[in-house]
Amino acid sequence: SAVMSAMITIELASACGRCLGAGHRDSSAWPPPREEVPRYDSEALLAIANMHDWPVYAASHGRAPRCVVVTRDPLDRLRSLFFYAREGRETWFRTEGVDKTLQRLSPGGDADQTAAVAYFFEAFAWDYLVESQEYLRLNLQQGCVGVQYEELQRDFDKAMSRWLGAWNVTEDPEVRAQLINATRKHAPARQTAANHHATSRLYASGYKAAVKKAILANATVAAEIDRQRGELGYPIAT
Repeated sequence: SAVMSAMITIELASACGRCLGAGHRDSSAWPPPREEVPRYDSEALLAIANMHDWPVYAASHGRAPRCVVVTRDPLDRLRSLFFYAREGRETWFRTEGVDKTLQRLSPGGDADQTAAVAYFFEAFAWDYLVESQEYLRLNLQQGCVGVQYEELQRDFDKAMSRWLGAWNVTEDPEVRAQLINATRKHAPARQTAANHHATSRLYASGYKAAVKKAILANATVAAEIDRQRGELGYPIAT
């Protein structure tokens, strides 16, 4: 969902002719380290990955920010990250051997995934779960409009209309249609296994269910998922 958010933001900034600022981080580790704000002025800002000082950056431009934050059910965030890491889709997962370890502990199928999930949380996923929620909370506390990833799955055009409204984009139907059309290729429903980031589509439903079961079998993790769901307005259903 983070990559999707970034691609949508880039498409909108390009379509509107706006200078889009982006942050900087010193490493590709997981969970992502704090990002520095840009060292230049911009008209829009991409702050999807732990850029805690973005409110200060926005205030330095002398105008109130209009911001959107994309949220996702925390269980789905975790399960998606599990498969993303298993496929080694970022350098850190490969250099640290995370992908190979997960492949060894979790060869696939509907077998018990307890060992693989335990390693997953010990290596980085617990910290990611806590820190990513902290950043979502910061954005919501700053007044950002929350758009659920699940909304974008169910009705992309409707969710994007709400996104554009949060940014105070003109309600001219023709303009809205053009902007939504420019972003539609990034809709979750349109992604296939050919997308480098859509790794969960590579696996059978039985395997994904086994990973979900192992995640929820950890009482501490299950309780944290419920807590985060409550904060984000998702049903508590673990």
